[in-house]
Amino acid sequence: MNDLDFFAGLAITGTVLGVDATSDLATVQEVLGNEHFYVQPVAEGSTWEYANADYGLIDFGWGRERGSSEWTCLYAGTQNHRVEPVLLIDELRGAVTERGFTMDSSPQWPGADFSEHWVPGVSISALVADSDPEWGPPGTVIKMLGGVGDRHDILKARAVFHGEEKKFKAYSKDLRTLSDEQLARWLDKREPAADRELWWTFLRSHCRDQLGLALDLAAAERGVDSPDRAALNLAGWSSIESAPPLDDAVTQWLTTTPTLDEGRRLAAATTLTPDEIRLSRRLRDQAFELRGYPPSIRAAEVADELRAWVELGPQLLRRL
Repeated sequence: MNDLDFFAGLAITGTVLGVDATSDLATVQEVLGNEHFYVQPVAEGSTWEYANADYGLIDFGWGRERGSSEWTCLYAGTQNHRVEPVLLIDELRGAVTERGFTMDSSPQWPGADFSEHWVPGVSISALVADSDPEWGPPGTVIKMLGGVGDRHDILKARAVFHGEEKKFKAYSKDLRTLSDEQLARWLDKREPAADRELWWTFLRSHCRDQLGLALDLAAAERGVDSPDRAALNLAGWSSIESAPPLDDAVTQWLTTTPTLDEGRRLAAATTLTPDEIRLSRRLRDQAFELRGYPPSIRAAEVADELRAWVELGPQLLRRL
C-alpha cells in the first residue's frame, strides 16, 4: 500500500487501520499503541478535560467530563501537513474516483481560503488550502479528520443559505406557536424544490425541543429523510413525552436495516464492493448512534437485536 492508497482508503472508509471516532480508547490503543497518549492541562473552571493519542501522521483527540473514567473520541484521522510529499486534492479525488466513489466539497465558510472535501456518507473531511502559500501549492491537503456524525450537510447548508441566518432564526420562533395543521401549511408554502434537503437541514439546525421533534416527524412524513435516518431521529427524541415510543423508533430502524446475518457477512469480509463499503459505513455509524438505547427498550427481543447490532458495529470495515 502506498501513501495515496492509504489516504484514499481513509477517505472512503473513514477508518485508520480499522479504527475511527466510533472506537473506544482501548481498541485504538490495541491497534496503534498506547505510548503516545497524553492528557492536556485542564483549563481553569473547565468541567471537561482533553487528551491526544498522537502518532505523528495519525491523530486521535479525546475528551471526558472531569471525574469520568471513560474517554470519548472527538476526532480521528491524519495530520497530512506533518509529512512529505504534499498530497493534492486532485490526486486524492482521482484515487477515490478510481475506486468507485465520489467526493463533495464546500468552502469552510463563505469566502474562506480553505475548503473541505469528503466522500458522501463519511465523516472524514480533507481540509484543503486553496490559495494560502504557507501550506504549499494550491490544493494542498492539510489534514483529514472526522468525528462522530456527519456535519457535511450543515456545512453545505450554511454556504447555500449564507446571509439568511436571521430569517431562519425568526422561523424557529414563529413556528413554536403553530398547530400541526398550521405547520403543514407553512411547510407547503415555503419548502423549496431546489436545495430541499439542505433547506430542511438549515431549518432544523435552528430548532430544538418540541419544535425539533415536530419537524423531524414532518420530514419523515414528507420523505425528506430516509426511513432509517427518520427512525434514528425519532429515537433521539425519546426523552420527550410526546415523542413516539423508543421501541417503535428502534423497531422501525431494525425493519429498514439489513439482517444481522448480512451485517456479520459484511464484517467478516476482507474485500467489499463500493456499495458494500457505503452500507458498512452507514451501519457502523448508526449502531454507534444507538448504543445507549438497549437498556431503555421494553421488548426483550427488540433490545436483544439492537444489542447485537451495537456489538457488531465496531467490526464493520475492520478487515479491509
